[in-house]
Amino acid sequence: MLIIGCDFHTRYQQIAMAEETTGEVLLERRLDHESGEAHAFYRSLQGPVRVGIEATGPIHWFERLLGELGHELWIGDSGKIRASEVRKQKTDADAIIEGGPPVPARSGSLQVGLCKGGS
Repeated sequence: MLIIGCDFHTRYQQIAMAEETTGEVLLERRLDHESGEAHAFYRSLQGPVRVGIEATGPIHWFERLLGELGHELWIGDSGKIRASEVRKQKTDADAIIEGGPPVPARSGSLQVGLCKGGS
């Protein structure tokens, strides 16, 4: 399974994609929201993908998109993710892949913190 760490912003997201079994980072990229680039990227992925994101603002459209495509959305506590990263020049997306595990989001509602949820 592919794992994507996503640093989500209002107009774009910065991602790092890794292979779950090896941890090898396959791709780092910025995806624009308004142009449809993010939609196209996630629609092009084959098979289920796990997307890890920090608990953040309005991501309802993103949560719906991933659900429609059969991808998992896991939401982590931003303080715990940042605390787990080694201070190097890294994006939050890298830290999400390497940091403590986020938890699955409940469909239709954001989970804040490290509470267990179900899709």
